[in-house]
Parts: sequence; structure tokens; C-alpha cells
Amino acid sequence: MSQRNLLLSLIALSLSASGGVGWYLVNNLPGKSLGAALILQQGSAHVPEDKNLSPSPIEQSTSITERTVSFMTAGPTSTSILFIDTPSGRVYRVDTETREEVPLSLRISDLIDVRWSPLKTSLIAKVRTPQGEQLRLVRLGEQKTSVLPKAIAAAFSPDGLSLATLEPGEPGGIFTQKLDGSERVRWTQTRTRAGDIFWPQPESLGLMITNQATKTGDVFLVNKAGDLTRLIAHHATLEVLWSPDGTSLAHMPRQGGALPGISITTPLTLIETSLTTVPKLCAWRKDASHILCAIKNGQETSLVSYSLKTDRRVSMAQKIIQTMGVRALAINTLETQVFLVPASGVGIYTVPLNDSL
Repeated sequence: MSQRNLLLSLIALSLSASGGVGWYLVNNLPGKSLGAALILQQGSAHVPEDKNLSPSPIEQSTSITERTVSFMTAGPTSTSILFIDTPSGRVYRVDTETREEVPLSLRISDLIDVRWSPLKTSLIAKVRTPQGEQLRLVRLGEQKTSVLPKAIAAAFSPDGLSLATLEPGEPGGIFTQKLDGSERVRWTQTRTRAGDIFWPQPESLGLMITNQATKTGDVFLVNKAGDLTRLIAHHATLEVLWSPDGTSLAHMPRQGGALPGISITTPLTLIETSLTTVPKLCAWRKDASHILCAIKNGQETSLVSYSLKTDRRVSMAQKIIQTMGVRALAINTLETQVFLVPASGVGIYTVPLNDSL
């Protein structure tokens, strides 16, 4: 073989070996993913750094049901979801793995709002009647419904075994009772005729008093002695979301506040997050260290996890969220999945909740 032909052969072998190594790296790296392949192809592509907003990897979403959904919450197990089917007005439980749907209630007509029990075995339904709004206790799986005749607001206890009701008139006040109506006692007196009630901690109730003239509200903690601790003062149209441990609450900003996003009141401070959303489009992590919110920017929506300790935001890019928006969201019991109802109200989707969120 001539020297020239030998040299050409060596070059060809070198190129072939390089291609083989490249193929091996792309296809055999530990944790191989499309992201790894793109990094190898793009080389040193520059990604702008934002210390407050960090993107997380795109994950795959899964459709669980094609029903039209008006209200939804995570079920008592990590793979269960409870929801209200809008056309039928019935509560269903669906399993995210088998897609099996089980009806849990009869029709709830003219439904306005829902509050789910922490045990997910019952709910408080606010319904519209010819006489006005009415609250009902619905026991899921038992086909039982009880009217709360005098209550203008009601909330479950943290253990899900009792109810607190806000009742105007004489004798008015805040009352607590077991779900079957037994052990009814008056927690404290109050003159308010407009507001809401919560039960964030075993020994403290949350009371929202609304000023109908100014459309603002105050939120207090009330202990069994009737002592009030003001948490929020003169905030615009109030909507609140208590953390699971009852220590913090996300709410709408103060009237005339500096930032338009939701605020978070903790035992130590008030945090203005600049998360331009509403509390009903957020979900707390169990330890109240982070809150996950759906944020709409123009025509696109994303999920953003906010850290109360570091003020850091992590955004999750997800096609179904970006294009369809979010009407409701919840986090499953193991904090491994996010359950989403799109803005249209049609369907429920699951999205993996990765460690960065």
C-alpha cells in the first residue's frame, strides 16, 4: 500500500472512531434524556441567569379524566383525586393510575363553592336556593346531606372531625360541633353579619370580618377565651389560603400596597411576593416552606414555586400549562404530583413535581 493510501485509511478510521464515541456518549450516559442529547449537540449554548427565576426541566403531563370539572382536590391517597363533575353535580373519586371513577355523592344542585374536609370524607357545599345562599354538610360515600341553617360560613377542624360555624343573630357567634351535630358549644360571641371563618390550628379559629362599604376585610385569630389577634388589616377583597400547618396564609395584597402580587403573612413577617395570581391558584407544600402558584403572563401560564425563606422562584415549563392555563391545582399527599384543571374546566392532568419545585 502506498504511503498516501495508508494516510487516507488512518484518517477514515479516526473519523469513524470519533463518530462512534459521540454516538455512545449521547445514548449511554447515566440518566440519558433528551436534555442530555441537546446539551451535547448545542455545546456551550449560553442561558441567561436569573437569580430569582430558575427554569426546571420540562416534564410530561398525563390526562386523568375528560369530564368537565368545577371543583377539585387531592384525595386521601397519593394516587386519588376528588372532583365535582359539573353536568351531574356529583362528587367523584378517580385513581390516577387505573383511571377508575367512583361516584361519592348524589347531585349537589346550584353549587357556588366547596370546602373539603382534611380527611377528604366530607365537604361543605355553598348552594343557591330561592331563599338565598345556604351551607350544607355532605358526607361522601354515605349519600347524606345536612343543612347548616343559621351559618353564613363554616370550616372543618384540622383533624376533620368537627365543624366551626359563623352565625349572626341572637344568640350569634362562632360555634363548634362534631360532624353529627353533637357537642355543640359557642366558642365566642361576635356581631359580624358578613365574613368568613377558618380553623387553621386546634386551639385557634380564623375570623374574617368584611366591611361592606369599603370592600375590605380584616383577619383575626380567635382563641377559646375570645381573645383576638389581628393578622391582616384593611386588605382589598379578601381571599386567603392557609398553610397546612396553620401558621401562614397567602392572601390578596393590602389596599394601596406596593406590589400587585399575593402577600404571605407568617408568624414573623409580611412577605410581598410579586406573584401576580390569586390564592385559589396556589397550593402549599406541607411544611409551609414553599408555595406553588399558576402565573399567567400574556397568553401563557406557568407554574412557579416560591420559597418563603430565600425569596427564590423556580418556574416549571410545561406545554399543557402554557397553552391551556390553570383553573385549579392541588399537590398529592406524597408531594410527587401536581393535579391541574385547565382554564376550560375540561379534564384533570397530572404533572410530576420534581425536587427543584
